[in-house]
Order: sequence, then structure tokens, then C-alpha cells
Amino acid sequence: MAKAPKYTGSKGSNSYKKKNGWESLYLALERLESDTTRTARAQLASEAKKVAKMAKKMAPVDEYNLEDAITFQSVGQGAYGKQGTDSSGRFNKNAWTIGVDINAMAGNKRVGDYAVLVHEYLPWGTTEKWPMPGTNKLWGLGPKSLAKQATSGVEVGGAFMYRAMEEINGSGLIKRRVVEAIEKTIDKFVIMKKQKRF
Repeated sequence: MAKAPKYTGSKGSNSYKKKNGWESLYLALERLESDTTRTARAQLASEAKKVAKMAKKMAPVDEYNLEDAITFQSVGQGAYGKQGTDSSGRFNKNAWTIGVDINAMAGNKRVGDYAVLVHEYLPWGTTEKWPMPGTNKLWGLGPKSLAKQATSGVEVGGAFMYRAMEEINGSGLIKRRVVEAIEKTIDKFVIMKKQKRF
């Protein structure tokens, strides 16, 4: 396997113009890989934020504070799930988690315990009441959640995380938007290469 040429340019300079032959091709492909990876990560982060925002819209608000407990976090991972670094030594951020902070507190009660019950068993988008697990009581959306639903245009209630993902990713939209973003980056790269801008 051929040894990669050593990068000799300084940061901020356009060293690509100074290279020719295989070194130039290698550096151009390295740049394309970096650009497409950065684009894919940025688009995935954008999509994950949309899911978190939609989950907040769909979360009931009668008790505790589920909206504020819904979190979006970047998780640094490299290949095979291990922490990785890029060529500049920075940690890769290529995974995001969206969930409920189970340790969040509402007064003296943990939000996490309530969030599981609500997500799995509370009805949504209806005034109908369903049996509360382990009891004979019926429960449903309270007045604050019904008011939120009336003004937000989305169904508020249970399964808010799952439904938010379905809403944002309907028919594989997330993957499609990531692919489109990468294609635009490649198109831009080809145009810049033809114009000999690097």
C-alpha cells in the first residue's frame, strides 16, 4: 500500500495548489472525505435536534416537567463504538442521544419514573382515558396538556419520543436529507476542483 504523502502546508494556507500528481489527488480526496464527514455530522445533528424539539412539543405538561427533562446530547464515538479522534486530534462526535434525563427533579420527585409511565401508557391526542398500569384508575390528558395540544397543532401525550422520531423521519426522511447534504457537498467540491480553487 502506498504511503500517504506528508502534509507540508501550514494551517490556513491553500497548500493544495502547491501539490501536483498523486500528492495533489491524495490531498484532494482527503479534503473531500473531511468535507463530506463534517456535512453528514452536521446534518445528523440538525435532524436529532428536530426530533428533540418535536418530542418537547408532544410531551404532556400537566405534571412534572417533561419538556425541560428531554435532552439532546452529542456522544463521541469513533470506529466500532470506541472513542475516536480526527486528524487534528479532536474527539469525533458522530452520535447523538435524545431522551429524558431520568435524574431531573420536579420538586422532590424524579421525572424519570413518571416519564416511563407517561411514555408507555398515557393516551395521546384524545380526551379518552386509559387504565393506569397496576391500578383500576383511568388516566388521560389533563387540562394543561389539552390546551397545549389545541395551540400547538400536534398530538400531546404518551409515546412522545417514539412519535417525534416517526414525525421527523417519516419514510426515511432523515437518511434522505443526509444523503442530499452530502451530494451538495460533493457537487460543490467538483465545481471548486474544476475552477482550480484548490
